[in-house]
Amino acid sequence: MDIEEKVKVVTGTIGDDIHSFGIKVIEHALGDAGFQVVPLGIQTSQEDFIEAAVETNAGAILISSMSGHARLLCEGLREKCEEAGLKNIILYLGGILSTGDASWEELE
Repeated sequence: MDIEEKVKVVTGTIGDDIHSFGIKVIEHALGDAGFQVVPLGIQTSQEDFIEAAVETNAGAILISSMSGHARLLCEGLREKCEEAGLKNIILYLGGILSTGDASWEELE
């Protein structure tokens, strides 16, 4: 597969999260599977994820969060993506999504 044909995926941890192990594993697996990974590293803002996705014409944004604050840190991300012209971008969030007693329906 030519590099221009590879699906681009923007990855990183969001907000104040410094836990990089999980996203590094995902990045390696995606690269091995033929994706072009655009790694943003740790403590990445919503705006940085969106800017990188726009600049690279990414098909997905994958966010890792192990701090337990992902629910709060990702609020409004879908809406901001749509405003930036990324209406159909795939958003994946993994890790520890909340430290509270929220139900799966609330987290989803």
